[in-house]
Amino acid sequence: MQSKKLSIVESISNVGTGYFIALGVQLAIFPVFDIEVKFAENMIICGVFTVISICRGYIFRRLFNWIEQRRRRNSLRYYRRDAWGNLSEMTEYGRERLYEHTDNR
Repeated sequence: MQSKKLSIVESISNVGTGYFIALGVQLAIFPVFDIEVKFAENMIICGVFTVISICRGYIFRRLFNWIEQRRRRNSLRYYRRDAWGNLSEMTEYGRERLYEHTDNR
């Protein structure tokens, strides 16, 4: 599982490099469509999209980490039967929970 700090560092570094790529693409593409934007305005537009992208990347990273953590927690259940046929669950902490069943024999 990735820590929250590492998630934000990854998101910033990933999107930060994308900022310069997007800035270059905008400088090349906007004139093709006759969109006249000053360089400073172009940087602001890229900056807004960059902040949104960092937030989106962080939120999705944390969401998928949470899903993975729940999946692992739910899959760590092991069951066994003792000599008397009682079913017990082995928890992730190594303790056993005993499931008593009444057998009217």
